[in-house]
Amino acid sequence: MVPEAPELAIRAVAERYCKDGEGQGKARYRWAMDQIAGDYLFVCPVAEVARIIKEIGVSGRQWHPYNPTKQNFFRIGLEPPQVKETAPAHRCTFLATLLT
Repeated sequence: MVPEAPELAIRAVAERYCKDGEGQGKARYRWAMDQIAGDYLFVCPVAEVARIIKEIGVSGRQWHPYNPTKQNFFRIGLEPPQVKETAPAHRCTFLATLLT
């Protein structure tokens, strides 16, 4: 996931995540990889956004209250649902643009 990471760091991360999965047998490695991927793709970007917000020092009310009569984001229809997926990195870029 991070090719330039030093070997010592890779071993420390692997040990940390595998230790949490003890008692799961060989499945602990799959569990550890799932946890690492989740942290790398979600937790780390969220922590970065939180750090930026803290540095900027947001004050006051940032968002307007939600009014369902004016902001109707959901439409129920008879056609099958269409899933639109975006890459997690794209979402982080989107959030970063909101904070700059």
